[in-house]
Amino acid sequence: MADHDRAARAWRGHAGRRQTRHRRYGRRQPLTDAPPSPCILVCTMDRVSGLCLGCYRTITEITGWSRADDDEKRAILARVTKRRAAP
Repeated sequence: MADHDRAARAWRGHAGRRQTRHRRYGRRQPLTDAPPSPCILVCTMDRVSGLCLGCYRTITEITGWSRADDDEKRAILARVTKRRAAP
């Protein structure tokens, strides 16, 4: 089979997928107005504070992010902003 035939078949296989845009580190996010995840792929939990050292979220906030509605995500982002500003 010619290389161009394989490429054409592979391209057709992607036609039904949702459109996405690339964000930092090559991750893909849906094209929506939803708040972006604060994750920066430094996933290490601090034993003392219970916060991720990369995104400043608790494990509960991290695991619940995909199920949270936009208002809850904004509330989490507001808490993250306060945590980052705290000494």
